[in-house]
Amino acid sequence: MEYLSAWVLYYASTGLLLWGLVRLMRRWPAGIRQFIVALLVVILCVPATSANLPGNFAPAFVVLVFEMAFQQESDPELAVLALVVGTALMAGFLVVRRLLRRPTTQL
Repeated sequence: MEYLSAWVLYYASTGLLLWGLVRLMRRWPAGIRQFIVALLVVILCVPATSANLPGNFAPAFVVLVFEMAFQQESDPELAVLALVVGTALMAGFLVVRRLLRRPTTQL
């Protein structure tokens, strides 16, 4: 139960952080704001497992930093793969969203 509670707390605080950033960036151009928020969602929300603890997940960027900085025999490939796949999926989502949106008519 503590593991689930930690993830719920982490995602709730990440959501609050992203909401605050969107509020701060509301005057920025929409494309730049969407790109930054999407990149932060991928970096902060994609989970990955460590090679040393295969049953436990952590945010992929945390696993990547700890595997590269503190492990003698580091294996950061799983974290890098999770971040690359997450980035590709988010980029695909943004492209499809951009292509499917209705054109705005300017008066």
